[in-house]
Amino acid sequence: GRSKSRIQLFWSIDGLDWLSYETCSIRQSEDAGWSSEGIGTPSMLVRDDGVWVWYRGDDEDRVQSVGLTTSVDGCDWLTTDEAVFTPSEVWARQATASPHVIERDGLLWMYYTGSNHANQSDSGIGLATSEDGTTWTVHPDNPIIPTPEAGWNSSQIAEPHVWQADGRWLMLYAAHDNATVPEMTIDEVGVGAAVGLAASWDGESWSHCYDTPLLTGGVKVDQP
Repeated sequence: GRSKSRIQLFWSIDGLDWLSYETCSIRQSEDAGWSSEGIGTPSMLVRDDGVWVWYRGDDEDRVQSVGLTTSVDGCDWLTTDEAVFTPSEVWARQATASPHVIERDGLLWMYYTGSNHANQSDSGIGLATSEDGTTWTVHPDNPIIPTPEAGWNSSQIAEPHVWQADGRWLMLYAAHDNATVPEMTIDEVGVGAAVGLAASWDGESWSHCYDTPLLTGGVKVDQP
């Protein structure tokens, strides 16, 4: 069905030709109720002690949380049976998903999709920080990027990807402007139909760069 039970690892020398290493995949834990309905949207960070990956897990009620797995060699993964970041905020009681983790100023910064509804029709982007990658403190001004009242990204902003360039922080994100209500199914709401760009000087206060998306035109244009 729709459930995904593992995250597959690929290798490339030039970024164009990719080889699949099936034995190195991150597999769903049989005892992990928080991810019993599937895992996905990984964020990989190479650190001094190996490779760390944060990823989304869905439970049987479609509540989405973030888990952590680590590996010394990038192939054998130590997966925990508990999520490290679960929905707890007023604006994101149903989902904390699509994590993207960066390391800066001695801390780990996680940007993530948050939502109050199972279909994520009201999703925005939040921020949390951590010293160890397992205990997270949410930003007091979350969501740091809410959905605008109007425009091409007015009904869903999700799947952040953040990096630094020329002294500022940039973020790609997926969005759409479908007319949605909480009662819709996930399929009815749909996924991102376009990709936009936001910028920030401090990584906390963000501005949308353009009134139009960078990339559009497909039925599914998301997870940049």
